[in-house]
Amino acid sequence: MGNIRENSCRTSPGRTRSLLVAALLLVLLGIPAVLLAQDELDIHPDYSSGTFPYSAEAMERFASEDVRLFIAGLHKGWSIDKYIRETEKPRIEILTLADELQDDRIIRGRDDYDMRPGFPVLTQEELGLLWPEIDKDAADVIGILETQWAQIEEFAASLEAGQGRPTGQRLYSIVVGNILLGGMVDVFYSDGTMMPGPPRREGRSGYYVWFIEGGASGPSEIYRESDRVGRYQVYSVGPVVDESIRVEIDELRQDSPVYEYDDARRWRTFGGLFARDQLLPYFKGQRRSLLELHSEIYASRYSAFSEFVAWYYQSVVSRVVDGLVRTGRIESPETTFRYALRSRR
Repeated sequence: MGNIRENSCRTSPGRTRSLLVAALLLVLLGIPAVLLAQDELDIHPDYSSGTFPYSAEAMERFASEDVRLFIAGLHKGWSIDKYIRETEKPRIEILTLADELQDDRIIRGRDDYDMRPGFPVLTQEELGLLWPEIDKDAADVIGILETQWAQIEEFAASLEAGQGRPTGQRLYSIVVGNILLGGMVDVFYSDGTMMPGPPRREGRSGYYVWFIEGGASGPSEIYRESDRVGRYQVYSVGPVVDESIRVEIDELRQDSPVYEYDDARRWRTFGGLFARDQLLPYFKGQRRSLLELHSEIYASRYSAFSEFVAWYYQSVVSRVVDGLVRTGRIESPETTFRYALRSRR
């Protein structure tokens, strides 16, 4: 994929007059002049963001249009000085923002002229190249799961907790929460060749990040969160963020499965072994093609392969979940499904 060139900001006198007339028309029509400025800059803040594991702090930060526009400029290869000149934003404001983002490892570089996003930024053009590959891999993963579906159902039936819940809901928690976003992520991290542990960000937190241009054309988000409550680890998994995952265990037992020692041990073992034996070999077999895909996106100039894989895998998971829900093999929650595992003895 060719380089994305910066637009020159030099204009002829005639073009300057045209721009002034256009700006006046925008004002008369009630259209913010900033839209014209962003068009001339060839950058815009129309990006959606994602993180894994989910980070509320990061998502709150990326909700700022100023932050998204700044990162879009760095993605284009602009220096901080060029961004200040082109946007005519207050210098002290941008330098302060850059320092904060660099301290929290959201952007990185050797100096102000080499600063880039600390994660991949993907354009609509690049997404058009990537979605067919994601769909193919998702179909293959669904095929792997379906060949082992009897084993998954047998495991679900063997668990003591949760037997009163609909089978599709229990299978959703096992396939999505335990295998795809649980055991498989742990296996990726321990294998270390494709997606090692997430990069460290602010404080002691660590998570992968991605920006998607437009943001509406991708698969639905799937969130898996966890929190320690006494001697239990409470999990939630579903299409929305669980805002109140900290809940008393006795209260959780009323409508969600709580897996005690033996079931909790078997739960962890099943998810890890299934991912290691059934799914990891498939993804390692795709490593070369994923390296080639990564090399074709502009963000490969500044972002690591593992950061691309994190977004790619999350996208595959979302497609897999959509496919399994459509065929009725699992039942998706409107918000989230919760469950808890007793800590190891």
